[in-house]
Amino acid sequence: MKWIAPIARLLSPSRRRRDRTARALYGHAVDQARLPIFYTSIGVPDTIEGRFDLLSLHVGLLCRRLARTGLAGQHLAQALFDTMFSDMEDNLREIGVSETGLGRSVKTMAKGFLGRAESYGRALDGDEDLEAVLRRNLYAGAETAPGQVEAMSAYVEAAMGKLESCGYEDIAGAAGLFPDPVAGEKAAADRI
Repeated sequence: MKWIAPIARLLSPSRRRRDRTARALYGHAVDQARLPIFYTSIGVPDTIEGRFDLLSLHVGLLCRRLARTGLAGQHLAQALFDTMFSDMEDNLREIGVSETGLGRSVKTMAKGFLGRAESYGRALDGDEDLEAVLRRNLYAGAETAPGQVEAMSAYVEAAMGKLESCGYEDIAGAAGLFPDPVAGEKAAADRI
């Protein structure tokens, strides 16, 4: 009968609600990361890697904030991470990655996500230069036009500021969590 408790936890209403919320948050992060302005005006490389990195940035910002809202937020952050990598696994299958290589690919992606999230976290804490971290990770050393990295940096700071002003319930509500990237462009232009 020891097997009943784990199954009951999987089927619990709170877990189903958390997973639904995680899927909604992930959908918002995907929608934000797909905005064309990031790839046109702000210069994020429009490649599979660039798109993955931009999505990772958005999910990482959400996870960072959720983890600081208490135990429920930590659980939701884990559910969001799990949702993202379940989606990544599905996408890899769709593009033809074999079952034998799938686990290795997802593990590599998860390791990259966690490393980037740690780097962004250090930068947001003031321990590293955010623009340098963005150049190294999001832009992966690609050539950028003047003001693009600065615009992305201003956007990330605005996004984290907006998330920091939200409590768990606000984030779990999943509406309007991210700022307009155009504001980041304008803020960067003011700095230049």
